[in-house]
Amino acid sequence: MMHSKWKAPSDSPTLATKRNHLRRSGQPNLRSST
Repeated sequence: MMHSKWKAPSDSPTLATKRNHLRRSGQPNLRSST
């Protein structure tokens, strides 16, 4: 999971930030739902 984080910013900082935010907001949300 961390590997994707490092590779994302290298490819696109803007997309990585958006994806990071979505993934970070989605992960805790899913965990809370479960």
